[in-house]
Amino acid sequence: MEQRAARMAADEVTACWVALGTGERWLGQQPAIGVHPPDEGDGQWRIAAGLLRLVGQRSDPARGLPPVCWNQVQDATLQDFVGWALAGRVVPRRFAECEKVWVGGWTAPAYLERARAVLIGEQAARRPIGAARRAR
Repeated sequence: MEQRAARMAADEVTACWVALGTGERWLGQQPAIGVHPPDEGDGQWRIAAGLLRLVGQRSDPARGLPPVCWNQVQDATLQDFVGWALAGRVVPRRFAECEKVWVGGWTAPAYLERARAVLIGEQAARRPIGAARRAR
C-alpha cells in the first residue's frame, strides 16, 4: 500500500483509500477515510474516520491542548466527501512531521490556512519570551 501510494504521489495523483469502519491499522497512515454502511432508513454511506475539522485555535497548556486541535467530522456522507474531494474542498493533510510516517486525514484548505496562521502567531508570541530569557 505504501509503495502504491508513493507511486501515485510521484505521478501527482491524489488518491484516497477507503476502509469499512475504523479498525484498519492503516487508517491515518495513508490518505484514507473509514466509512460505515448505510442504515436501513436513509441508504447513505457515512464517513466514520479520516475527515477532520479544525476546532481549536487557542492553546490551553493547563488542559494539555496544543494551539490547533482537530476533530473527526460527524454526519458527513460518502457522497458529500467524494463531491468535496473532486471539487478540491477537502484535501489530504499530513499531521506528522516525519516524512516516513503519514499520519493524517482529509480537511478543508481553509482550515489548513487558519491553522497555519494560528501556529505562526504562536511562534511569534514565543520569540520575545525566548529572547528575554537569553538576555538574562
